[in-house]
Amino acid sequence: MRLSHLITFDDYDVSEQVRLNKLSKFNVTTLKAMCLHYELPYKTREVKASLLNKPRNMVEECSTTPTPPNN
Repeated sequence: MRLSHLITFDDYDVSEQVRLNKLSKFNVTTLKAMCLHYELPYKTREVKASLLNKPRNMVEECSTTPTPPNN
């Protein structure tokens, strides 16, 4: 069983966008705003490909796999 935290930006469920591999639909300006909102460091001239990895990595880090209970 895999649990994930709901991560949203504006009206978007970022977790879902990552899961469906649809982050690429966001433009560079929106990706930079998302990085700024979540305090993810980025360079002013960073290209879209590298900006896509920042929210993707954040979502993956927030996803957790619970450990089974000790019986």
